[in-house]
Amino acid sequence: MLSPNHHMKSTWISTRPDLTLAQILHATATGGVRADCDSRMLEMLITAKSIAVSEIEILIPDAIDQLPVPERHGNEGPAHRNLRRLGLVLAKAIDRHAGVSLERWVPCGSAHALIDIFAETRHGRIAIECGTRDGRDIPRLLKASADHVVILPFAGWQGDRFSALGFSNQHARPLPRITYTAMVAALEMQDLDAIKTI
Repeated sequence: MLSPNHHMKSTWISTRPDLTLAQILHATATGGVRADCDSRMLEMLITAKSIAVSEIEILIPDAIDQLPVPERHGNEGPAHRNLRRLGLVLAKAIDRHAGVSLERWVPCGSAHALIDIFAETRHGRIAIECGTRDGRDIPRLLKASADHVVILPFAGWQGDRFSALGFSNQHARPLPRITYTAMVAALEMQDLDAIKTI
């Protein structure tokens, strides 16, 4: 189980990201590993303290399964859909006044990347990625488009809790502690009509 205080950097993920980071980022819903992904540069930047990484433990409200989620372009399995549901609530738990977009194209290196959930908050711009994300994209996103990248991995479910990873630039304003109360309030205030979709 991950630490409930996500401001406390985990020793294993901060000092030896090579031991497990690729497995977390690149794991698929079926337990395999997505091909053509690489996290080595991200691991080097974390070790060099150019990018900060922290574990985020989220307490999941009981009624979250009842939240409808806007349809996504293309095929989507139930595991990814559940992560998007969680991500929408998380964005509002971070900042209740956040402007939230689904499937937003943002600059990522020399190209653009489609982000599952993008939130503009008082804590900065947050890219929330559900499931699998190429480790190479995270430094590019932090450089071009986001102050924080939060990964909700397929393996993050732990009963009534969820373990996520947060990446940020060293100068970024820290995210707040995610409390159960904030998650419940965010769930109750979800306004799907206010969410921007492509």
